[in-house]
Amino acid sequence: MFSIEFCTVVAVSAIAGALIRDWWLIGRHRRRANYPPDWDDIRRAVYRREAYRCQNCGQGNTELHAHHIIPLSVNGTNALSNIACLCRDCHRRIHPHMR
Repeated sequence: MFSIEFCTVVAVSAIAGALIRDWWLIGRHRRRANYPPDWDDIRRAVYRREAYRCQNCGQGNTELHAHHIIPLSVNGTNALSNIACLCRDCHRRIHPHMR
């Protein structure tokens, strides 16, 4: 069988690997994202258009996120037609690396 020391090293390595992967994914998203100076106005317009409700689960009165349907990292745009209003939980399901 495996020793306790070996199991500890494997567990620590797995945790460190997950943290590095998450750090890289979040950093990559932020590096590639190209938000315009009027991003807050665009985001608020999307929230108003969607009546401050998540377009996935319909929940209101919660933390909302502006979600790019086609991500900026694959040449999506900041056009209103490419942005949906999602609650934090639904947005995290789509992007598990977001915390």
